[in-house]
This record gives sequence, structure tokens and C-alpha cells, in this order.
Amino acid sequence: MTDLKITIKTQFGLEEVLKQEIEDLGYTDVKVLNRAVQLIGDWKTVYDLNLNCRVAISVLVELDHFRIREEKDIYKHAKRIDWTKYFDISKTFAVKGAVNSSLFNHSQFPFLVVKDAIADSFRERYDERPDVDLKHPNIVIDVYVREKEVTLSINTSGLPLFQRGYRSSTGDAPLNEVVAAGLLRLSGWDKKSTFVDPFCGSGTLVIEAALNFCRSVLWVRNFGNRSCLNGCKYSGVD
Repeated sequence: MTDLKITIKTQFGLEEVLKQEIEDLGYTDVKVLNRAVQLIGDWKTVYDLNLNCRVAISVLVELDHFRIREEKDIYKHAKRIDWTKYFDISKTFAVKGAVNSSLFNHSQFPFLVVKDAIADSFRERYDERPDVDLKHPNIVIDVYVREKEVTLSINTSGLPLFQRGYRSSTGDAPLNEVVAAGLLRLSGWDKKSTFVDPFCGSGTLVIEAALNFCRSVLWVRNFGNRSCLNGCKYSGVD
């Protein structure tokens, strides 16, 4: 599949930093959103962003965008998607996201509705449904609701990208790795002068500086285990 609408999430205030990072990777026409940026690409783009964007939290591939008037409209639209095209019944899935809408009294309700639509789609075709696994799903479906606007996407990153995989434990109030990477870019460090962190706690800034200097790709050792790309039929992964 080409011409995918790809949304890359980040921390508030780092949108322009993420845009510049993506442009440094060779991409153009990057649109800045709230806590995110967006561009058009293919599955190769999705892999590249997952592996090389240090200021990103997650990489989403949009499946549908629509308006609703009432709660049950989400089910109708979600049910129209042929979910069996995107993953098979042997894969586990979870539905997560963010809801900011006066239509819903419970912020978790849209996730349950989309989960039911996915389960019903499989049940109608195979007379059974894939299992839900909230902790270690093969596929993560992202639901974003802002008032009456709804976007359904596949979260290709699985676990948040700030979980780099180089820590076995953390101290009190550790600095988020995405924030550290953003601060590093904002500092203007040239990768030639000595990098000093006089207030070093758990070493996040220093570690991110070292990885940036070495141009080390993110969590490559854990890529096959944690990425939802392995569960998606269209990702090019067997």
C-alpha cells in the first residue's frame, strides 16, 4: 500500500522539533499538528520513522476518518472496515487512544465500541474472533475522538518509542527519553564539542547524546518482538 496517511505523535511543544527531525531523514511536506506531525508515505516510510525518529512517541497509519452525531455512529463506521484485511484471527489486538468529546460520559466507551466492531467483523466471516490482549497485543488500534471527529489508525509502534530498551530500572521521576532527545536537538549540540550534563541523574540526556552521536537506530534488537508491524498483513512482514 502506498499513499498512507502517517501521523507521528510526540510530546507537547516538540512538534517543530519532530518535523525537523523527519525532514532531516529526507521527507518533505510534513504537516504540524497538535502533539503530532503528519505526512504521506508507504510502509517503508513507516519502518524508517519507527527506527530513526527519536522525538516520536508512536507512528500511526490512518485507516478511516469520519464525523459522528451520536455514540453508536462509531460502531457503524468501524464495522464498515474489513479488519480481516489488516490482521488475521491468530493475532491478538487492543484498542487504545484518546477521547476529548462531550458526546461520551466515559472516555473508555469508544474503545469498547471499536473492539466490538472488530470482533463482530471476524465473527461474521470466521464464526470466531481474535483475542484481546491489553498488555502485549500483536496489533494496536488507535482511536482518536475530538468532539464529533473520529480517526481510526493502526499504531505500528506497539509500545511507545520512548521505551528504548536500554534501561532495566529507573529512579524517581526519570526524564522521558523523547523529551531528552527533543532537548538535545533544541540545545543545538554540534556532536563535536564535549557534551556535559552537570545535573545528571539517571543519565538519560547523556545516553541519548551518545546514541545520537553514533546514529544508533532505536530498539533494533527488540523490533521483531514489540512492533505491531509484524502483525499487520500490509506491512510487508511475513
